[in-house]
Amino acid sequence: MLQRTRFPLLALIALTLSACGGGQAPEPPAEATSPADQAPADAAPPDAAAEEPADVPVDPFARSTSPDAVIGLLWQWVGSTTPDEDIAVSEPERYLLLLNAEGRAEVEFDCNSGGGDYTIDEAALSFGPLISTRMACPEDTQDFVYMSQLQRASAFYVENGELYVELAMDGGTMRFVPVAEFE
Repeated sequence: MLQRTRFPLLALIALTLSACGGGQAPEPPAEATSPADQAPADAAPPDAAAEEPADVPVDPFARSTSPDAVIGLLWQWVGSTTPDEDIAVSEPERYLLLLNAEGRAEVEFDCNSGGGDYTIDEAALSFGPLISTRMACPEDTQDFVYMSQLQRASAFYVENGELYVELAMDGGTMRFVPVAEFE
């Protein structure tokens, strides 16, 4: 007789306890496993551990079209490739470009200095009218070529630490190397 009354009594206790617990049924006990079978709750699946997070670049020299890769650095023009010719700059330190965060370009055109406004967005770069002083430069100057190519800028990218400025209408590509970070 004791066996028959035990089940209804246990059922009544379980119902009473579940009612006191906010209507939640008690969770069943966890299966016993060895510590070697258990993984930490925050552990990634084994195949996901080999993948790199999407927002961390794998290669620091990968191509970037972010304005942050260009603004605030001092660049020197080292050459251009156009459909008609390859232009090598013999003294790149005479042709400098700085894009400041306020949308202003500061430019050294050989022995002249100047600048103008610029617009930059993801992969897009263009200059407004550029002005400069008008000192007479050495005979080997490339100031006119440099200024006219900057005026035709339409896009950019940074790859292997170098800045490439694409010219409008497949006009070619200017190549710059960084000089120093501008404070």
